[in-house]
Amino acid sequence: ALVSLKLLGNQLVTLPSQDKWNCKQLKSLDLSKNQLGKSDEGFKTKRIPFFTTKNRVRGGPEAGPFLEFPAFLSDSLEVLYLNDNQLDSVPQSVCLLKGLTELYLGNNPGIRELPPELGQLANLWQLDIEELNISNVPAEIRKEGPKTVLAYLRAQLRKAEKCKLMKMIIIGPPRQGKSTLVEILQTGKVPQMMHSDATIRTTKWELPKPVGHKAKVDSVEFNVWDIGGPASMSTVNQCFFTDKALYIVVWNLALGEEAVANLQFWLLNIEAKAPNSVVLVVGTHLDLIETKFRVERIATLRAYVLALCRSPSGSRATGFPDITFKHLHELSCKTLEGLEGLRQLIFHVTCNMKDVGSSICSQKLAGRLIPRSYLSLQEAVLAEQHRRSQNDDVQYLTDRQIELMIEKTPGNDIKDYEDLQTAINFLIETGTLLHFPDTSHGLRNLYFLDPVWLSECLQRIFNIKSSKSVAKNGVIRAEDLRMLLVGTGFTEQTEEQYFQFLAKFEIALPVANNSYLLPHLLPTKPALDIHGLCHQTTNTVQRVFKMSFVPVGFWQRFIARMLISLAEMDLQLFENKKNTKTRNKKVTIYSFTGTQRNRCSTFRVKRTHTVYWQEGLFVTFDGGYLSVESSDVNWKKKKSGGIKIISQSEVRDFSAMAFITDHVNSLIDQWFPALTAMESDGTLLMEQYVPCHICAASKAEENECGEKTEDAQYFNMEDCVLTAIELEYIMCPNHPDIPVSLQELVPELFMTDFPARLFLENSKLECSENENNVLGQGGSGTVIYRARYQGKPVAVKRFQIKKCKGSPTSAADTMLKHLRAMDAMKNFSEFRQEASMLHSLQHPCIVSLIGISIHPLCFALELAPLGSLTTVLSENSKGSSFVPLGHMLTHKIAYQIVTGLAYLHKKNIIFCDLKSDNILVWSLDVKEHINIKLSDYGISRQSFHEGALGVEGTPGYQAPEIRPRIVYDEKVDMFSYGMVLYELLSGQRPVLGHHQLQIAKKLSKGIRPVLGQPEEVQLYRMQALMMECWDTKPEKRPLAISVVGQMKDPTFATFMYLLPCGKQSSFFCSQGQEYTVVFWDGKEDTRNYTVVNLEKGVMEVQRMSCPGMRLCCQLKFQNALWAATEDQKISVYGLQGMCPLKTPLKGLDTPATVSCFLVMPVVKK
Repeated sequence: ALVSLKLLGNQLVTLPSQDKWNCKQLKSLDLSKNQLGKSDEGFKTKRIPFFTTKNRVRGGPEAGPFLEFPAFLSDSLEVLYLNDNQLDSVPQSVCLLKGLTELYLGNNPGIRELPPELGQLANLWQLDIEELNISNVPAEIRKEGPKTVLAYLRAQLRKAEKCKLMKMIIIGPPRQGKSTLVEILQTGKVPQMMHSDATIRTTKWELPKPVGHKAKVDSVEFNVWDIGGPASMSTVNQCFFTDKALYIVVWNLALGEEAVANLQFWLLNIEAKAPNSVVLVVGTHLDLIETKFRVERIATLRAYVLALCRSPSGSRATGFPDITFKHLHELSCKTLEGLEGLRQLIFHVTCNMKDVGSSICSQKLAGRLIPRSYLSLQEAVLAEQHRRSQNDDVQYLTDRQIELMIEKTPGNDIKDYEDLQTAINFLIETGTLLHFPDTSHGLRNLYFLDPVWLSECLQRIFNIKSSKSVAKNGVIRAEDLRMLLVGTGFTEQTEEQYFQFLAKFEIALPVANNSYLLPHLLPTKPALDIHGLCHQTTNTVQRVFKMSFVPVGFWQRFIARMLISLAEMDLQLFENKKNTKTRNKKVTIYSFTGTQRNRCSTFRVKRTHTVYWQEGLFVTFDGGYLSVESSDVNWKKKKSGGIKIISQSEVRDFSAMAFITDHVNSLIDQWFPALTAMESDGTLLMEQYVPCHICAASKAEENECGEKTEDAQYFNMEDCVLTAIELEYIMCPNHPDIPVSLQELVPELFMTDFPARLFLENSKLECSENENNVLGQGGSGTVIYRARYQGKPVAVKRFQIKKCKGSPTSAADTMLKHLRAMDAMKNFSEFRQEASMLHSLQHPCIVSLIGISIHPLCFALELAPLGSLTTVLSENSKGSSFVPLGHMLTHKIAYQIVTGLAYLHKKNIIFCDLKSDNILVWSLDVKEHINIKLSDYGISRQSFHEGALGVEGTPGYQAPEIRPRIVYDEKVDMFSYGMVLYELLSGQRPVLGHHQLQIAKKLSKGIRPVLGQPEEVQLYRMQALMMECWDTKPEKRPLAISVVGQMKDPTFATFMYLLPCGKQSSFFCSQGQEYTVVFWDGKEDTRNYTVVNLEKGVMEVQRMSCPGMRLCCQLKFQNALWAATEDQKISVYGLQGMCPLKTPLKGLDTPATVSCFLVMPVVKK
């Protein structure tokens, strides 16, 4: 077929008419440097020598050629050159070529406008409009490139209007003058009365353009959210923080350094919940600073504020908003000094705020183009909010209500899921409603209309006082928390969403046994004197995490996780005790899994005391204790906090240290990944140090004798990791003769919490790392080899770690060493994560762990005799159109995959990377008990009831909701399962493009790979399940456990397809091997019949007339159809050559109505 056609430089004035085009697969058409659009007389006439003769609607001298391309090119044509011609307008039919990726229109002097319909070409990335004097697209938009030009045209097409509404959030510690500031900004007068301590107030404010300002907008409108309330509510306030808002942080100048220190909490909070926001820091009570010291005092305080937000080199400190001296302002709410300056600052900053993420790159937030349909939806939402507040109704909408509202909106052009999300984001950014699209399960289905109503619901929780009856030790039972819902408007149906909301903002975090932790009730200091329980002995190891800042919500989530894990541990010990007599010696050990960076520990002890407070936890057990607490913070010298961990064990088993570091690392990796980055000057935001326990013990002894000793050596974790690649000891400069055991210092690297039986005997492992033995590659450069262990075939997953040569001499060497250490730590942590997870999972459909080794770093798994499902499908799919493995085997494999998933989900593990490559095949015999097993848990996540964050899967299999900063749940695995079902049914990979972004965009728009009709595939229930699993909305996907139930239904594998045949009164099957069904309907003159071919799933004859009485029974025998009717007659019809059953070959009368025919074999005498 013709794919590319070049006709450039031929002086073409006309081209063949539409009906003469046959090149249906044409991808590239070059018509440049011709005379297209030229008229005969040299001036424009209405005579058109091109394609078809349709006049443009606008008559008069403007009318010119109207080019029309054949409709079939709309999907195939990708590149079109029309440059260097004499066109006077862009042909309208070009706007219908949906497949276009490149369009060249340059050097057509007559083209003055680009039609808005060009904006419909979603795939267009190259648009050449050189040398064109375009009047309907502003120059700054043209400068940005084709993507922006198309976005601008799309906005025109959607009747976009300029919007100058924004959201302003005013926050700060209580009693700093926030509400007074809002009032004087709006009225310019000092308020007469004091404000109540309400949590949140919302007002509208229009700020006119100050005199002399050169902005393009005359005024800016704000939805002002004044967020206040008592100090205990400050953690709740972060739920009102959204992107693209202007934040004003208010503090009291008169309180000096103390007030600056309190700002840290608010600034970290803003950056955590709305990164890269614009923040102004406004000091109030200027009149309380004496005039003669004022300049100097303000300069000092400003320096303190900047010291919070900037690193010593002057660059922005990670974790804090980007604040410079331009963002600082001071005023007095009493004398109004500085008020006008603040108004000007607000206007100036607002006019420069960019519409980040908008397709029109240069667009500013004030005056941005918003489609008319979004603005209509905004009006509808505000009307609904007003109606509900008057009727005292619940102040939230469900997603179904929002969808209905959109359908009823006049001029609605919001069509797909992605467009709906953009519209909702606009409503969130302008403060019209509150919605949390980044949440798992049901919370993303609720749209809150009124923040005041929501904060009142939450305030009830903060009014709880800790008591023995209700919230003992800060933990409240779920039913007590439920009681607080009465009268709020949250119903039983939305109860789950309420609990998720509380967990999202660390107000109430789920812990074991249907109970919740309320962090605001935790004491600031431990209730017991824990230092009296700690004895400094030689049997102690420590770990220090030094952080530039401790992220907001870290301690709340850490303590909740620890309570879950400790409760699981108690349960495990209890079960083991109960089952010791009945069970084999092999005990299943529950593992506390972290994530990517970490890992899970099989540490188990019987606890005696557990004490926890706001920033710490202390557990004592037989023969030792474990303590985690925040280390000192000195904000003036260098803002740094951190975590100090101490583990003591009389038997020198420091598995508890591995257990805790797993949790800390997993939490940081998953919820606070910003900490794993570097400052701009190359320093790490978080470093781990390991004090030498031999130095520490000798120092403690000598302190008792009163002698002066050297400070204990602190090993950097990087040095420990690089040493651990080859050695088991590290040298300490304070006592070079006594080496320090790395197994005690960093037990997590040496897997000391693993049972001894799981360590491989290297002498019995035969593994040669040559190319012939390579089975495949895992993530992060791991290689899987075929090997033998104790004489049996196994698969060995080997982690490759680059070794570091010598000690660094220059800065470049130090950087290289750091990168090597990072790589080694990543390998160790992935090894620990996957090995621990495999060790804790025992299920017939999940690959079993045989053993692990540290030197070399690898683990051995069962070997799959037939390789991966990908290989098996590609070998079997040649020649077959659908279900290459056959119906029963496909059903069995699909069932086994989902039982494995259901087991993982029950253990709170999200697989994250389910695909055919990670499904290993054991047997293709339908009679075998197990055919497949799931493998490769390198990026699996433990969800701890709170959902998971981060991690990339494989494009094409990865659910559309996995995006940065978005919390997801186990439904992401169900999406991948839908894609695996597609592979099982089609034998093909689910390919939707070559680039990750292109694939992700198609998936979020609801585009899916194409499978045949159900009657072709003939596995109806599985095909329906596939479509249910790959739904764009997670809440519409089924749970793995419910799919297991569905697939147990005997009809699941046998139901081939559903064929609507209309209403019929009777049907008769053919006997023997024939796949025909005949339906009869009507009687006398209206009697008709329908014939269905079951094998092909088609109606061969549909409602063919055949007058006569109603049928009682029929039988097809050889080439004749015998039919008995209610009037006691038998008609015999001939079936030669598919003739219609009009007249019978013969008719017979019977003494009674025949109800059944039987074929009798002829018996010869």
